[in-house]
Amino acid sequence: MLILGLAVPCVADVPTESGSAAPTLPNLTFDFRSTDVGDALRAIAATHKLSIVVDPLVTGRVTVRLLNIPFEPALRSLLDQVGATYRFEDGIYKVSKRPSAASSALISVKEGRLTLDVINIEIRQVLSGIATQAGINIVPASGVQGLVTQRLSDVPVELGLETLCSSMGLLAMRQPGGREGVPPIYRVITNQAQQGSSGQVYAQVQQGLLTVDVTAADLAELIKAITRQTGDDVVLFGQVKESVTARFTKRPLEEAMRVIFSGSKYTYKKDGNLLLVGDPSAGAAESKALNAMELVFLNHIKAEDALALLPASFAQLQVKVVKEQNALAVLAPQKAIGEMKGYLDQIDRQAPQVMIECVVVEFSKNAGKDFGLSGAVGARQIIDFAALSGGKLKDDKDHAYAEVETFPPFSLAVGSVGALPAGFSVRLNAAIQEGKAKVRANPKIATISGHRATINVGSVSYFQVTGAPQQQLGSGQQTTIITQYPQSTIQSIQAGITLDITPWVSASGEITTDLAPEVSSSVGTGPQGLPQLRQRKVSTTLKVKDGETIVIGGLIQTTDSSSVDKVPLLGDIPILGALFRHETKQEEESELEIYITPHLLGTLVTSNQRRSTAGDQNSELVDKQERQREDQP
Repeated sequence: MLILGLAVPCVADVPTESGSAAPTLPNLTFDFRSTDVGDALRAIAATHKLSIVVDPLVTGRVTVRLLNIPFEPALRSLLDQVGATYRFEDGIYKVSKRPSAASSALISVKEGRLTLDVINIEIRQVLSGIATQAGINIVPASGVQGLVTQRLSDVPVELGLETLCSSMGLLAMRQPGGREGVPPIYRVITNQAQQGSSGQVYAQVQQGLLTVDVTAADLAELIKAITRQTGDDVVLFGQVKESVTARFTKRPLEEAMRVIFSGSKYTYKKDGNLLLVGDPSAGAAESKALNAMELVFLNHIKAEDALALLPASFAQLQVKVVKEQNALAVLAPQKAIGEMKGYLDQIDRQAPQVMIECVVVEFSKNAGKDFGLSGAVGARQIIDFAALSGGKLKDDKDHAYAEVETFPPFSLAVGSVGALPAGFSVRLNAAIQEGKAKVRANPKIATISGHRATINVGSVSYFQVTGAPQQQLGSGQQTTIITQYPQSTIQSIQAGITLDITPWVSASGEITTDLAPEVSSSVGTGPQGLPQLRQRKVSTTLKVKDGETIVIGGLIQTTDSSSVDKVPLLGDIPILGALFRHETKQEEESELEIYITPHLLGTLVTSNQRRSTAGDQNSELVDKQERQREDQP
């Protein structure tokens, strides 16, 4: 209670608003503008030498101007602005909050559980009643005021207190415990004060959960406020200067700490009940105390590749490649190392391996037109490479083709035909027996998804280059030319089929293949006797399923040959010998087709008995042709 004024004049008594009769006082004249009601009453008491006692619940500011008004009406007009009244007892004016027309209060705490039923009761009175009943300490801030109407039944005291304060726009924060046997202390503050006060720190830790509401607060002060409640010791290295604005309620303490530090250059390290906070960068003096060293081993990807794949969020980590152990040496805060290991676990997975089977078949001109894929599968939808009419597809409702590409003017076509039909092997075998087809090669190669595999089927020819280089010496008008001995070098050229394949395995098991076939052949020698090559190459991308076949066709070549039949001796006579010999010239046209079938290697290993029929049949054809060659004289 606050007493304003000291003396009371002894004049005739008049009845007051309530209580005993008050002396008759002279009229009041005053002018207050947004003045604290306590200051206004203090001024009146001092002027008229009165004793005025003001209840702490009477707060607010008044704006009033009165000229020569009787004391009682003037005082009532002033107090009405803050919802207060007064009574005169024992020579003292006692000012208090005006009671509500209908108010009641029931506050009970039994075995740590709160029952509350209040109507139009000042919040401070309710908090005081709860503190008394529960045996705890509740300290309301200066701005905590207002009437409350609330009903709670048999709830834990702490939960009931939080609910009550929340309904009034307040926040109840439990302060860290003191000595043993001392009741807990709860501080009640206004949310408006928290949100509007830049730099203020409000943090509450309860049962490992953190509640924070700060605006442009200093990081160091926030950490101090948290550790005061957790009971941890804290060491702040250097000048920990960072502005933090955050608001969250009852987050796990460790998770909340990660969030608070995630947007700053600082980190923390927990060592027992000691919290270390500072800058972990390599140049900082506290780096050694805050960082940990760990060797992170990789199982499937190269350490160099893993380092290149780290996102920018790990740029502040000190990471080096240990090539000999396929590992990364990391110097960073332990929590950052854990996050990096979690990311590496996501990308350090065994890449799918693909087995690529390739069959190179050469058909004679007529056999190629008759056989082709159309001859092999009968009524099925196929690509007629022999026709090469824009890569047309023949109709077949039972078989769908993924894609066809043609590459003029090279007369090459590439397409996906799905799984080779069962009749393909039979007809190809028949063509081989009739001499209309030959299997030139049947290579197989395995590669990892995303890595290139190269298949090279051909021959290497060597030729000699002879030259007599000249060396010119001197300058100006005098020049000396020295001719060295002729020099010869052996150079090579490669002709045949080169196939670059890069398979990519999707999560659905489909295989996307980047194809770059190149076919080259020797076509004779040039004017200077150097060999000449004809090259045809394309590149394309197709998507197939495991075991489906890609076909490259349209590789047509023409071979000229001649033979001479003659009578011995007579056929060699000049001029007349022509009567005794016969020369036959023959032109043969053939077409080369390449069948490429990729298999997921895991499927081949785990189910060998279910391997692709086409793959098995192609191997049988090659074996059979080799046996036929051995039987030839």
